[in-house]
Amino acid sequence: MNNAEGRLAVSRHACALSGHAGAPGRVVDDIASDAGLSTRTIWRYFRTKESCVEPVLAKSLDRFLAAVDRWPPELSLADHLAETSLRTL
Repeated sequence: MNNAEGRLAVSRHACALSGHAGAPGRVVDDIASDAGLSTRTIWRYFRTKESCVEPVLAKSLDRFLAAVDRWPPELSLADHLAETSLRTL
């Protein structure tokens, strides 16, 4: 797994955990445990606990912007996003 893939994998775990207890209630040890990594590895990937969610947010933004680029003029943006399954972003 390269560094970008590792960061994204950790970010997914951090997002899942923040949905359960809220980001302020989580510590890096929880994220590391859930991701199956050491806390030290998490700190190599991220400078702060809060930055752990950035890769998922960036990926979501990239997907959204790509969908907007493909937005056909005959549809409303909401209809287009619904058709491209981006409602769950």
